[in-house]
Amino acid sequence: TCHYETPNQFDSCVKGDNTPARLLEVGVSGCSIQTPDEECKLTWDLVWENQNPRGDRNGGFAYFQDAVHPSIALLGQGGVEIYHHPYQQEFEFRIPAPEKIDPRSDFGRYAGFASSKTLLGGAIVAGRRSDYDPPQIDSKGRVERLNLLVYEDQQSSTSSAFETYFLPSNISGEPYPGNNSISIQSTNFQFDDIDGDGVDDLLEATFLYTSQRVSGYPLPQRIHFLNEKGHVKNTFVVHDSEEGDAG
Repeated sequence: TCHYETPNQFDSCVKGDNTPARLLEVGVSGCSIQTPDEECKLTWDLVWENQNPRGDRNGGFAYFQDAVHPSIALLGQGGVEIYHHPYQQEFEFRIPAPEKIDPRSDFGRYAGFASSKTLLGGAIVAGRRSDYDPPQIDSKGRVERLNLLVYEDQQSSTSSAFETYFLPSNISGEPYPGNNSISIQSTNFQFDDIDGDGVDDLLEATFLYTSQRVSGYPLPQRIHFLNEKGHVKNTFVVHDSEEGDAG
């Protein structure tokens, strides 16, 4: 999404316009690790383009029960969208992004992303950016959850029956202790089996703008240890970031 119309070496854009996500097949010739001084020549073909872009902020391949033909997952103002192979314009699954509440906030969107080939037969994680929006409270007085896992239900008779699991709001996307009117932002993720139990775990990098930070209240960078159902069984803070934009 174009935020600023200031021209650069690539020309300029119109504020609010969205550039479509594109999948390219790229070929490289003329260079190799054996001949690093040779000039690399690139060729590419357009395989797929999202003809209805909704401000895609992040995305990548997702392996839902199919290790040969991955799906495409897009995250952004359009929410979380999943497109199965062969890639068409209609998504198989979508969770819309909530509308922003505070006028200081940027576009309501999902941004943090990672994909696992093995967890739950293939899963993705999506982190929501709430910027200056205050934490929302549900009907039972609990803080609403921001970040989620998306996977296909292996027991379903439907070919594309997706399930979601929202990470508990006391360990991810929780109100910032230095200012309870905003939430800690989960800006990046990575799946890996940290404890060696054969199940992918989830590493989470968190973020707040420097202007939102309060001295003495660092940002926790975490590992969520997951069970075979993809639920968090334990969380470990590996580092507290005191200064600057973390994540």
